[in-house]
Amino acid sequence: MFTLLGINGFSLYEWHRIIDPEYGADKRYKIDSILGSSRGIRSDDWIVNLPITLSQLKTGNKLDSPLWGVESHNTAIIPYVGSSNLHWSVFFRPFMWGYFYDGDFGLAWHWWSMVFGLLIAFSLCISELYNFSTRENIFLSVFIVGAPFFQFWSFNLAPMVIGALIGLWCALKITQYSYSIKKLTILSGLMFWALGIVAFAIYPPYQISLFWLCLACLLPMIFTRRKSLIDSKVHTTFLFAPMIFVALVLVCFYIEFRADIQIVLQTVFPGKRHIVGGARNFFEYFNSNFFVHWESDKWFINICESAGFFIFSPILYPLFYFIKREHKIQIPPWIWGIMLCQIIFLWHGVFGFPIGIRKLLLLDKVPDIRSGLTFGIADFFLLVWCYEKLQTSKLFKRSRVGLSLFAIMFSGVIGIQIFYAVPSFPVYLIVFGVFMQSCLYVSLIQSRMRVFKFLVLVYFLSASWFNPLHRNAYKYLTENPLALEVQKIQSQGKKEDRWLSFGPHAVHQFLRIQGVPVINGVHFYPQFEVWKHLDPNNSFRDIYNRYAHVEFTLQNEGDPKFEFVQLDYFRVHMSLSDKFFKDVNVRYVLLEKKFVPQDLGHFRILSHGARWSILERQN
Repeated sequence: MFTLLGINGFSLYEWHRIIDPEYGADKRYKIDSILGSSRGIRSDDWIVNLPITLSQLKTGNKLDSPLWGVESHNTAIIPYVGSSNLHWSVFFRPFMWGYFYDGDFGLAWHWWSMVFGLLIAFSLCISELYNFSTRENIFLSVFIVGAPFFQFWSFNLAPMVIGALIGLWCALKITQYSYSIKKLTILSGLMFWALGIVAFAIYPPYQISLFWLCLACLLPMIFTRRKSLIDSKVHTTFLFAPMIFVALVLVCFYIEFRADIQIVLQTVFPGKRHIVGGARNFFEYFNSNFFVHWESDKWFINICESAGFFIFSPILYPLFYFIKREHKIQIPPWIWGIMLCQIIFLWHGVFGFPIGIRKLLLLDKVPDIRSGLTFGIADFFLLVWCYEKLQTSKLFKRSRVGLSLFAIMFSGVIGIQIFYAVPSFPVYLIVFGVFMQSCLYVSLIQSRMRVFKFLVLVYFLSASWFNPLHRNAYKYLTENPLALEVQKIQSQGKKEDRWLSFGPHAVHQFLRIQGVPVINGVHFYPQFEVWKHLDPNNSFRDIYNRYAHVEFTLQNEGDPKFEFVQLDYFRVHMSLSDKFFKDVNVRYVLLEKKFVPQDLGHFRILSHGARWSILERQN
């Protein structure tokens, strides 16, 4: 229903603060805001991914988009969710399918397919690994989907998690002996598609993390059911066939786009990034327990710094011990596997491994901050097992009291650490976080499940409120006065005329949504054909040989200068009289009206708006 109504939870409403002055308070050009507020910190959705995806609608979903730099840009190798294009790999990117119909429908399909996809994926795994009623299953699935990691990041990484968990569920089903050939074929086909979704997300840090998590769960299950698998070669074939076929598909993909993939692999970032591990503080994993996400817009420049999971591990490990000792309940092998996996990724994030072990485990491709995904999902699976057992097997009173005191003390220590680490952080949040985490831990230890569920609901609501709900975003982005002016100017010029924007307002991505070729913006891999005109001797190659946000800044005179800002961001300083504009056929320049210089060089003012001015090159 939400999809048909065109409602989504992305933060595209943020474009109002950039474009709004063009038309004041004219309600004809407003995104229909239904609930909540958009979040500027979600730059990965409204600045990076969505403008690129929406720009494809203007190109007819071409595989090689003409809207980047001076070369066509391969949209099949865009990471995360990917982009809509007319290439066979889009079969493994179902979240993009809605864009083939319409922009606003595509945004809604994109959002809700990830939300319900996650709910289904977690629900399937819970139903296979545990014994819960449908109501309990839904409750637990909603809780994990409500984690800030998913909510705050606009479900950016959801496709990988969905594919990995559905693939794991299929594999676990196939290892059961009782299925017919028809059911095995369906499960194997679904597993192939799910693993393909993970593979074509093209983001190794999380692909590797999920690989180890799923393997840690699957291998003990295979070992437990090894006798039936050995006796039935059919089941073994259906289990491994999807993996082999996905590997073959990836080989075909690599052969087809080998040149572009090699460019990415040779970049300074992310291709040759050196990762050693050990840069995270142990207490950072508990940010979400302390509602750090409430202050994310004030204290963090990037959402990934505050997007985590609600962590229970410090009390889960003692709970495992007491449950096993007091009730003689055997801990299943797959739980041991998940515990080992969690400890490995925690160690990688906090301490780091020697280079030999890092390479062996592929952790040299997983930055410290990315270890949180495996740590968080593993924590959830361990929590669900304890939650299941504690509903029927309460701990002895002495154990409950001792563990409760430990939980309260541990919560206090984390609060103190956050206070000293970030002195400017609101004290009320630290106090509230200590109280809430203590209550949450103690209610689980004491088997007070109604209280526990209520507190879980509070934590869920603390993150889910972050999502705004709105509709007609694509209509607004392509039909507001500035958009119409850009489209009109481009239609009156030549097809090969290019644009460039000055300033840090991400307006270059807005231009790309209009279907006009833009020199700067987000470059998923370096545009060497552009930079050779500014850097013929490759003196600044290390600055632009990367995935980056590319910003141009005006200077009055002098040669162009490159400025490295951060790992994924650099600036180019240049004047309007530079010959670069003619060399790369930049015909139009968009910049804020207040920054239009007196010396326009080779340009003239073509259009003035309330905030933005458009300049045209005269020769």
